[in-house]
Amino acid sequence: MKLNLTCKNIIKLTCLMVGLISSSFTNATLITAEITNSTLPNYYELQYSIVNDGPTEPIDGITFYFDYGLFQNISLVNSPLNWDFFSADPELIFGVAESGILDGLALYDPLTIGQELNSLIISFEWLGSNDLLSYVQLFEIYNADTFDLISDGTVALSAKQVPEPSTLVIFVLALMLLMSSALTRRQGE
Repeated sequence: MKLNLTCKNIIKLTCLMVGLISSSFTNATLITAEITNSTLPNYYELQYSIVNDGPTEPIDGITFYFDYGLFQNISLVNSPLNWDFFSADPELIFGVAESGILDGLALYDPLTIGQELNSLIISFEWLGSNDLLSYVQLFEIYNADTFDLISDGTVALSAKQVPEPSTLVIFVLALMLLMSSALTRRQGE
């Protein structure tokens, strides 16, 4: 077998090796949140999914941050079993804007490597003028015994897609409606 060692292939191989080596040193806690509109204007729900992909210690403490001036009325809708979560709205304290928080502690069973926590749901009022999807939410994972920071990162926000009927289904329904009205008209004559 002959190796094709062109400059382009060497660069690809080098990038692949750097990616593989650097990925083995990263803290891989994946946190996503799905946004759902509420029935009230400017109110939304976030359903978080927290995956401990290692190579860290088990997750037993986590904090999400909500910027002052963008969020208010943050409330817990559903808390996962075995976890104690609470929320606090952003505040202006002595003239200093403080972020709101959603903080959670594992009561007895931390999130070990490979496990997922996905029943955490909050609601809030969005005060921002920009699209909520453009917001970058920060989080921190900490050791609940020592409060030492283990890792931090950003939450990947996505909008919950409302299922739309396909074009073919709409076309067939419209055709059936036209045929039915034509039959009714003929029977009336």
